[in-house]
Amino acid sequence: MANFKNAIRLLLMTSIIIWIVQNQISTLTTNTIQLRVATDMNSNAHDAGVTIPSGNGCPQQQQQQERQHNMNTKDNYNVPFISSSQQRPYRRGDIYSGMWWWSVDSMLQSNYSSVYYLEQVSYQSFKDASHVMQTVDWMDMSVEHLSKYVKHFGSWGGTKDQAVGIAMQNRVSEILEQYIIRKKTQTASCQSSSEDSSLQQQKQQQSAVPSTIAILPLRVSSSPMQDASYKTRLLTLQTSATIASLWNVGFPRVVVVGVSENERKVAQQAFDLIKDHLEIRAMELEYVQKDLDGENDGKLVPKLAMIQFQKAVREFRRAKEDGTLATTAATNHTDDTFTTRNNSDFISSWLGADPSRWQYIYFTEPDLLLHIRPQAMPALSNELKKGHLLNAHRLQPLPHMQQFSDIFEQYATRPTTTQHNQRGLQIERKVVQSSISVKHKMESLLLPNRANFAAIHALDTVSGDTCHDQGKFYPGHVEDPSTQLAVRKSADVMCNNLWALCGFSSAGGDYSEWSFVLDKHKLLITYPFISFVQGTGLPLVHHGQRVCTPKQG
Repeated sequence: MANFKNAIRLLLMTSIIIWIVQNQISTLTTNTIQLRVATDMNSNAHDAGVTIPSGNGCPQQQQQQERQHNMNTKDNYNVPFISSSQQRPYRRGDIYSGMWWWSVDSMLQSNYSSVYYLEQVSYQSFKDASHVMQTVDWMDMSVEHLSKYVKHFGSWGGTKDQAVGIAMQNRVSEILEQYIIRKKTQTASCQSSSEDSSLQQQKQQQSAVPSTIAILPLRVSSSPMQDASYKTRLLTLQTSATIASLWNVGFPRVVVVGVSENERKVAQQAFDLIKDHLEIRAMELEYVQKDLDGENDGKLVPKLAMIQFQKAVREFRRAKEDGTLATTAATNHTDDTFTTRNNSDFISSWLGADPSRWQYIYFTEPDLLLHIRPQAMPALSNELKKGHLLNAHRLQPLPHMQQFSDIFEQYATRPTTTQHNQRGLQIERKVVQSSISVKHKMESLLLPNRANFAAIHALDTVSGDTCHDQGKFYPGHVEDPSTQLAVRKSADVMCNNLWALCGFSSAGGDYSEWSFVLDKHKLLITYPFISFVQGTGLPLVHHGQRVCTPKQG
């Protein structure tokens, strides 16, 4: 009898706990609105709904509340880190993000001459760093990785219903265009309600940002077309959005590195897209081209970029030590503040007008949108001063029906007709058959906006939202944690793609069947989707299959 009562009591307690958890989770629902793009802001945008984060990311009232909170806590915002020693049990790809932030002195100790594949520049830096650090809270430092998402919509497949594929590609363009525009409006809003100058100066002194130069290697695999093909157009938008995210953080100089005229054209177009941003806050934008001269490393632009950057720093420091460096009084920022007997143009093209200011380097691929919580900057800067390498969490946007629902309604639902003659019925039958084909195609390309897949937690750094890393061993990732065998490598989930995209099969299948959808996307069922109010607004999961616990501030 006692055992029966204990069992009943345990059952009741379990039910209560489940009810509490469900209510807490339900408060973290998607916070998005439908934005109708104004034609005076973007003449190429459709007059259709684009799902973007609500708010401008820096409302004056929220900022005042945040400032008061910081004053009350004496700006002691705590940033816990995951160190490289904690990461080593995992594959090295688990901490790869395509970017890193490190001291220039430490970077000069790395030898990049033996690099033979693109990602190895990062792995070489990881190997040489005393510690590779990631923040426990993904909101403190992370990047949105765009290229896989963009490529997902690169080909509709065949010529049938190409208008639908073009509409979806245009929607992807709109998402990035709106991100670039929002970075400007967010910063303008922040500056209009800014803190007093003494507090700003104090934070600048604590930050490594003013002493950081950003290096962005760029490679265009084919010649840019005058009619702006999807591939080239989106490479330009990704590059510009990446630079806009760096501008938003406050980096003072970005050097884009290429190996041909193709990269120069894309870089210039990317610069043009953010030229209005520079009226709010200055940023030096430079394109540097490395002539290959018969070298076989044409595709390894990251390697060439790092070797040339190291050369520029060393030549500048050597000239300064040898006394061959003569400083001159500069009347404006565009004047050279130094002359050397040799290679002055080479040094200035890389390091700008004041080469001695750069203590840190931020290396990034051209498809990574950087997110840093402003309150985390002192702690991040302190890690850099220790010689540690900072590495952001790499988050992967998911193709989701939420961003394409209006296109789906337009092209994939059965139309009505008032024609009743034989020809009219034939036309209607063809249109209906076409809409069914489009429906199946779109459903195979996009996650459904229903059940678990519709739960997207919109997180806002301004409001103090968090998402603490919970590691990798959780349901859905490994069948047996002792073997560290990922589910995506098991017999029933063979997939050579990124794990999050394994469920989008080119082999077809009936995605209108719910059981089929659940089976195809089994790797995503147990993952909480998040999105950034200050980002693209796209649903995100971790590139390295890690998970975090979303929590509103």
